Amino acid sequence: VLASGPTGLPDVAFRIAGDARYSRPSSDIADVVEDGEPNRGWFGLLRAKLSIEPALLAGSRIGVTYVHQQSQSPQIEGVTKPFRERRDERPGYGVFRINTDSLTASGAVPVAPGLSANVLVTAGDSLARRLAPEGFGQARNHSRDWSAEALLNWCGTGGLRAVGGVSHSSVGLDQFIDLSRLSG
Repeated sequence: VLASGPTGLPDVAFRIAGDARYSRPSSDIADVVEDGEPNRGWFGLLRAKLSIEPALLAGSRIGVTYVHQQSQSPQIEGVTKPFRERRDERPGYGVFRINTDSLTASGAVPVAPGLSANVLVTAGDSLARRLAPEGFGQARNHSRDWSAEALLNWCGTGGLRAVGGVSHSSVGLDQFIDLSRLSG
């Protein structure tokens, strides 16, 4: 699904795109994980974007993009005998469930003839889970990050160019893995 066009505000346009997909594995997988649902796979994506080109600042651009993504799928799709029945009775496989959000904002503005400034700011949040039988690798990984960058671009005469700027980034990770039945 895709929609795009003007917002009704001068100099501002939007685009929204989405995708959703549902599926079943080729084998009927034994469901031994609480809330696992290994026979149900899905994927969803939503992206929203604003583009601004202010007439008051000729040649400048501002863009903002938000993305949300979710998915679930079994760790493996196996099959056990009798193969014609397309079943996997082995317990213990995990199911991955992932939820991600990201935001990106960028801006570019001409400062003077031959000199422009660019700014980029990003932020992300992701939760990845492995649903598994208790003590056999249940996992929860939550990561967050952000970054910011500012650049000045100069174009002189005769092909001489210079770029200078600053940047900063930050990453955080919270992780939990339960291997208690494997480690005694």
